[in-house]
Amino acid sequence: MAYAALGAAAVLADDPDQPDAAALLRDAATMIAQATGHRHWPEARLRYANALLPECLLAAGAILNDTRFERTGLRLLDWLVAQETAPQGHFSFTPTHGWTGGQARPAFDQQPIEAGAMADAAARAFTVTGQADWADVTIRAAQWFTGRNDLGVTMFDDRTGGCFDGLQVDGPNLNQGAESTIAFLTALRRAREVALPRAQACVA
Repeated sequence: MAYAALGAAAVLADDPDQPDAAALLRDAATMIAQATGHRHWPEARLRYANALLPECLLAAGAILNDTRFERTGLRLLDWLVAQETAPQGHFSFTPTHGWTGGQARPAFDQQPIEAGAMADAAARAFTVTGQADWADVTIRAAQWFTGRNDLGVTMFDDRTGGCFDGLQVDGPNLNQGAESTIAFLTALRRAREVALPRAQACVA
């Protein structure tokens, strides 16, 4: 539903006069916000493409002009960033089997979709708030692909442009699937999009 909501947000950004898209976006954001309440996260465990959930709230807050969604989205994303940041400062993403507090870190296998979703959500948070810290998070998520990860390894093939399918305990899964490659390219694009505005925000 969150993926569908982001699709609805894209429709509304192009054509605000789409009541069905607005209803879908509001319903999804309301469901996520209600499931969260005063907790840190709307589910018992971190699972798949986690940053998608706060991004949905941020999109709803901006497009529907609802500050409650925006505040909750920023709170969720801030918490997620803290949970998925290693002591050394790089991202250590939720593994394929999920993760909850108290379990060992780093954990494997880590999927490119997590880095891609984080870059998307952080870039949207930067757009919504103008705060340079969110641009930094966006860039850090993209850097997971270029070696700023738990193993210090590059996660793409510079000959093909494809992204490896996962970060395993002993190195990359060398398969290069479509989802992973799209996540990689999207993260790089988001990092480029925020780089200049970030510099301008820091100067200001």
